[in-house]
Amino acid sequence: MFRIGEFSKIAQVSGRLLRYYEQFGLISPERTDPQTGYRYYSASQLPRLNRILALKDLGLTLEQIRDLLDQDLSADKLRGMLVLKKAQAEQELAEQTAQLRSIEGRIREIDGEGRVPELDVVIKSIPDQHFLSVRTVVPNVPGLLMLIGDVRKAAQEHSAELAAATLATVLHSESFEVDEIDVEVGFLLTRAAPQAVTLPSGDRLTLGRLAGHATAATAIAVGGPEGCLRSYCAIGTWVENHAFRLAGAGREVLIVPPNGQQVADMVLEIQFPIER
Repeated sequence: MFRIGEFSKIAQVSGRLLRYYEQFGLISPERTDPQTGYRYYSASQLPRLNRILALKDLGLTLEQIRDLLDQDLSADKLRGMLVLKKAQAEQELAEQTAQLRSIEGRIREIDGEGRVPELDVVIKSIPDQHFLSVRTVVPNVPGLLMLIGDVRKAAQEHSAELAAATLATVLHSESFEVDEIDVEVGFLLTRAAPQAVTLPSGDRLTLGRLAGHATAATAIAVGGPEGCLRSYCAIGTWVENHAFRLAGAGREVLIVPPNGQQVADMVLEIQFPIER
């Protein structure tokens, strides 16, 4: 048996919180000394305390937690609730990380106002190519990164040759979007390829053609949104300064694809068809 201070150290929960939970009838001392009033807890109470803390992390009120504990919530059901909450927290973290990178990119652009863009814009022609791809609407940038991961996984399971092919995305949205992004993701191929490859989600990569362009403005981007922003701005500045205009959907050729939601080491070439 442990006095409340000792138990709080073992459980890594403050004594004040233990007293607060006692007032709500969530967890009570195993024994209270009638003469001294000292509260004594047992190590056997740790699982109940852990459940209380887990349910609190799920955002439940103390009254809701008390009702669930009274219903003898099973370990499997509690685990399922925590797994769902974990997935939601990971999604929120990914969205916040993407927003942070975007803000960092805007700060860099503001810091560089009035300077000549440091990035080289290369003008070249892009040939017609076979494109084994899937077109869909993803909810946000983390969703796009997840789709890219699914496409790469399907290619690896299909063949080493397909897995080694160049991955690209085509942005079909008429304007820049951070939600409900109309995007096509797939592999640029130079020779015969499978007619279809099934993704883990059940969607399929199907074989088509990606139209080439006689003239395209291109720039290399390194990293996530902040790196892409600099490259997109450099292309826009070059196009305007040289009396060109954009002439179709942009695409991104992934030289070094993202590693899951990690984009710090990603390298891509942004390509925009242009005309006088």
